Amino acid sequence: MGPRYLFFRLRYALQLRLGLWRHRFPAAPARETYISLEAWRKQQPAFFFPGQREAFAAVASDSLEALGERVAHARLGRWQFFSAGEYELGTPPDWLLNPDSGFRYEGKRHWTEIGDFSAEAGDIKFVWELSRFSWLGEWIRWDCHSGEDLGEEVFSLIDDWMDANPLNIGPQYRCSQEIALRLMNWNLALAYYAHHPSLTEERFARLMHYISWQLDHIEKNRKFSQIAVRNNHAMAEALALYEGGLLYPFLPRAGIWRKLGKAWLECEILFQIAEDGSYLQHSHNYHRVVVQLLCRYLALVATHGEEVPEKVRERMEHSLDFLLAFQDKAGGRLPQYGANDGALFFKLSSCEYADFRPQLCTLHLLLRGSSPYEAGPWEEEAAWLGVKREEIRREAAQSGEGTVRSFPQGGLYLLREPQGMTVVRAASFRHRPAQADNLHLDIWFQGYNILRDAGSYRYHTEAKWVRYFNGSASHNTLTLGDEDQMLKGPRFIWLHWSRALSASWREEKDAWIFEGEIEAFRQMGKGIRHRRRVTKYKGRPEWLVEDRIVHSTGLPLRQYWHPAPHLPFSVNITAADTSGRPLEPVFVEGWYSPTYAQKEPAPAFYFEAEGGFITRILVE
Repeated sequence: MGPRYLFFRLRYALQLRLGLWRHRFPAAPARETYISLEAWRKQQPAFFFPGQREAFAAVASDSLEALGERVAHARLGRWQFFSAGEYELGTPPDWLLNPDSGFRYEGKRHWTEIGDFSAEAGDIKFVWELSRFSWLGEWIRWDCHSGEDLGEEVFSLIDDWMDANPLNIGPQYRCSQEIALRLMNWNLALAYYAHHPSLTEERFARLMHYISWQLDHIEKNRKFSQIAVRNNHAMAEALALYEGGLLYPFLPRAGIWRKLGKAWLECEILFQIAEDGSYLQHSHNYHRVVVQLLCRYLALVATHGEEVPEKVRERMEHSLDFLLAFQDKAGGRLPQYGANDGALFFKLSSCEYADFRPQLCTLHLLLRGSSPYEAGPWEEEAAWLGVKREEIRREAAQSGEGTVRSFPQGGLYLLREPQGMTVVRAASFRHRPAQADNLHLDIWFQGYNILRDAGSYRYHTEAKWVRYFNGSASHNTLTLGDEDQMLKGPRFIWLHWSRALSASWREEKDAWIFEGEIEAFRQMGKGIRHRRRVTKYKGRPEWLVEDRIVHSTGLPLRQYWHPAPHLPFSVNITAADTSGRPLEPVFVEGWYSPTYAQKEPAPAFYFEAEGGFITRILVE
């Protein structure tokens, strides 16, 4: 991670231990009044849905039944977590309870005295989830589409949250990104309910007090995100400062937040998004998080007459093209690649969690003024950001059928054909790797992800689950015995990063051929290389995979496969060693995680050999 990271973390930890940060972040500071409610309503800057409320119903899903059901369950105290299961937390919910572990935080300790990881408290993400207020997007959508007025309930829940979470006290201030997401969702509620009778002078003054001090928190603690966790956290925090400075210009430091936030965000866009459009966190889901942030940024710039630097716009264009390249056209999904923590911070359409069309459609519209899709419910998110439906132009998306795309900075190599796509991972890591997944093979056929990545499950759980879902054995690649391609370190750290030495697709008369080589398993010795050749025959669903590892460890080679269950066709995988001797599959316990904290049994097996493999994959 480098000396700058190391020295910052040591200095930061020392300051926390000495209690120096308590003085920078005062507990429950006295309230100030910045502007009257009436004056704010008169000068409220445009951002969300300017004059377009009547158009939302036209772009909503044909069926709002699922949305209404989720809102009804939450109003009864059953809240959805991570776009998956529900937990009983009451209404209003217990904001300090971890429903997974049963642990309840005191709510009296300064945030600097609360750790991120504790066996007793459990995974802190369960405590943060509802306090992001991502569910507000769904409540507001239901209010809009159903006509049922939820304004009083929304403000009552925000009141209750402030009662339970005094400024800078408790776990909800532990992470600045969590603060940023909460503020941006509150901004949506304030915009939608700006003239609602439930927004009283007292409520407004208290909200401005909490918003101002939480923005102050983000500003003062920004170095942590700029140096220690320079990823989507930094982008969210920068955007929250920029958005807060624009929407609340009467706050004492609004001008500073506006300039600082915009400059910081644009710097992070250029740093975090590579020139080939790939994202530094090696995750399609985290890349989508960034897309939603970019969309809000573009909407803010457009409605406030500000400029987007040309290099920043170009990087966003590349980012959009990168994600579109990997999208399954029928269902809007992308391969399960890298960390997937269930994040969808702004829920502004009825499309399912795995469908990327709402976010990519919105970014396409804001950047290019057109949609790459036919009309559908995925257009609603753009409407909430001010895009008028009658102005939407449609253009045929670049299909890329029968073509290859290489993204060397991202380490992904793609072949698209009329019936699907073949993706190979071959990365030389410039930023912290998420998973030991080099030379993983991902195959899609007729809209099904027939050979897939197992997901990431949870960040804070038993060591065996962390290793399985992040390790090589949960990917369609090789291990040396039980050894991963890299050595697992603490928390999110991998040691001895693997690296791609070569990778490319080429076309021959009857087939497309990928050849790649990585250096890996450095914990077992230097110079260990894995070579993979994938032949995809043209016009038929058949692949030939040839693997060899140059090593002297004495360990056997294991070639893992993770086929999807319940397919409408059969996927036959047979293998032989390099001498042509047939190999029998060894079936093992396999798991698949579709989103955070969810896992289900799944097929998994490996072939074992000494020198290498010749494996045939045939769909019938």
